[in-house]
Amino acid sequence: QIEGAAGTTDLSIDAQGFKNFSTTVGEEYSRSIFFELLNETRISTELAATLGLKEVGKVTPFAMPDELSIVIVPEVKIGDLVIKQVPALVTDLSPFAIGDDREVPGLLLGRQVMQRFGSIAFDFPGSSMTVSVEAAPIAAGANELPLLVLDSLALRVPITKVTIDGSDTPFWAWVGGSWQAALAMTGKAYLKSGHRPSEIAEPEDADLGLKMVFLESVNLGGDTVEGMGGFVLTNTPADASLSQILDGTGFELGGYLNVALLKMYKTTYMLPEGKLLLERAPAAE
Repeated sequence: QIEGAAGTTDLSIDAQGFKNFSTTVGEEYSRSIFFELLNETRISTELAATLGLKEVGKVTPFAMPDELSIVIVPEVKIGDLVIKQVPALVTDLSPFAIGDDREVPGLLLGRQVMQRFGSIAFDFPGSSMTVSVEAAPIAAGANELPLLVLDSLALRVPITKVTIDGSDTPFWAWVGGSWQAALAMTGKAYLKSGHRPSEIAEPEDADLGLKMVFLESVNLGGDTVEGMGGFVLTNTPADASLSQILDGTGFELGGYLNVALLKMYKTTYMLPEGKLLLERAPAAE
């Protein structure tokens, strides 16, 4: 249940790509994360105990060894918007610790909550986030890209199309990767974008198959960013995460659209419409 049309709060994103913001959960302040890779909401063991939430059932999530308790979170406030009666799994959230001080969030809001909103606008340059029940109007000058969610049962991965270096051949990239470069691409995607095998013949990290490259341009739905660093993942499979997605869905991803590039934009998810909107901040031009 949702009360209110929209809510705005602060926003931060760390090097791992955790989009975290302020909420009030019940009567308690909590740092929370929108985490689209999971379907369900998860609440920390500590916050569930503080709120005195009672178990209503148990479940063993897919690909997890342990049975977890299910509770009902009475309400979550994001600015002026209130989400009520949210089912959540009680678990240790320390693996999702945020930022340099490793703050453990109280709540992860998964895709089941995220898809209830017409739009979620992550204004990374402005350090704010707005969730809207209805899709927000598309601003003049915003660049529109497709936004699909691959379901591998264990993970739900948001993806979009990217081209590099003036190529007409796009590849699908995982939105929100944590490699420390604008893009991290498979060798196949890089070569299909008009490059030669000799350019990636000697990776700097032979074990990871990691080759550093200079990208003359990255094109995102009509917006072109010039002069960015990139990684080419030359191993086969490129890495464990891309291999897991291929094995689970049969869909071959070409790489990752990383946090370093996304932070230049106001990035709006319109999950019900399958759209990703990007608005470049003036300071980033």
